[in-house]
Amino acid sequence: MAVLSLTGCKYKTLSEQLEAEKQDLISQLATSESKVKEYLSVMNDADIKLSALLGQEAGGQAEAGELPARLAQAIADITASMEEKEQKYQSARSRYYNASSKVKALEEEVSELKVLVLQKDSLISVMNEKSAALAATIEEQTANIETLTGKNSEMEATISEITGNLNTAWYVAGTKDELISRNVITKTGGFLGFLGRVMVLSPSLSSSSLEKIDIREKTTFALKGTIDKLEFITLHPSGSYQLTTTDAETVTLTVTDAASFWEGSRYMVVVL
Repeated sequence: MAVLSLTGCKYKTLSEQLEAEKQDLISQLATSESKVKEYLSVMNDADIKLSALLGQEAGGQAEAGELPARLAQAIADITASMEEKEQKYQSARSRYYNASSKVKALEEEVSELKVLVLQKDSLISVMNEKSAALAATIEEQTANIETLTGKNSEMEATISEITGNLNTAWYVAGTKDELISRNVITKTGGFLGFLGRVMVLSPSLSSSSLEKIDIREKTTFALKGTIDKLEFITLHPSGSYQLTTTDAETVTLTVTDAASFWEGSRYMVVVL
């Protein structure tokens, strides 16, 4: 009985100890399950947030074994995305830097061009003022030139007229009867009204009855007649001309000294 009593006490104590350990294990298990659920909730929440960051649909409530792999993949995707964005950022930053350098260079060129434009504008302004003054001077000179040109034209016309008059002469040749009938010559003087009468220019002679010539151009005259019958009614020095027989009916009169030939008269009347 003593042995049984001792053995019963021993088993009771062991049973109580085991029960206590069981309760402790149950408590630990409950705590562990609670921790696991909390862990799964946190992991699922992280999965949802990471999926949202990645622009993906969340895969629903995941198993505990799937979450680490999914989270690792999500983190890897985020890391890759961040690295890609970093590369794009660095590339954009480099382009911006290059563009900024170019813009700065262009701004410097623009500044220089603005200075040149201001200088040119100033120069153009000065040139415009000088041009306006020069235009006024030219206008004044043009008016003076036009006035002088008008006067010069008048003088030239006057000189031409005077020169023409100075070099104008009139001549006619014909038989005595022809010249008398044309009122070019007339008989005058003589004894008893008819003896010794001479031929002279008619007092009423009109230059329109004679041929007008320019003595600078007309120096040769073809006269129908003979040298022995040819008679000058007007005065012309013998040394100022020559007479030559062209043929039996024609005499050529050549003026050799125009100034002397026409000095005595601007008319030449020849009786053939």
